[in-house]
Amino acid sequence: MKNLIIIFFAVTSLNAFSQENFKWDKVIEVNKTQTDLYSSTKEFIADYWKSANNVIQNDDREGGVLIVKGITKHPIEFNKINVQYYTYAYTIKFYLKENRCRILIENVFCESGEHKDLKLIQPNDTEYPKYYKPEKCKATQQSLKYTLNNIVLAFEEHVKKENNSNW
Repeated sequence: MKNLIIIFFAVTSLNAFSQENFKWDKVIEVNKTQTDLYSSTKEFIADYWKSANNVIQNDDREGGVLIVKGITKHPIEFNKINVQYYTYAYTIKFYLKENRCRILIENVFCESGEHKDLKLIQPNDTEYPKYYKPEKCKATQQSLKYTLNNIVLAFEEHVKKENNSNW
């Protein structure tokens, strides 16, 4: 029976943070009120994105929901002198409750590239046009994955940080 309980907790703790190809979902347990988490999340958004007012699509203080639409640019190097940048869009949903919050990153897609005639490399693509080097495309996809994963890690660190400003 003791082993079953240990296995149950091990499996449920793995579900606290799931990352499928280009979708992140993490629940963070933290000893803060919903109001404190809301303030901390708004502060995180203001610090992380250059223009918080432009990226926030939904701001529901009472319901504890903030939705952000962001973009990030990543290069694909064709050769030493030909580097093309692709713009990837994503949606982040922050859900806030007493003593816990959830960050969900989804709807990641390539919305544009610098050169209109080149095929857009989507996050989950596994086949690429012949003029792309697969390792370069995969490197771009890994870079995108790294960027989005860092948002989750930075958010977790931010909300867990104690606010000791007694000015």
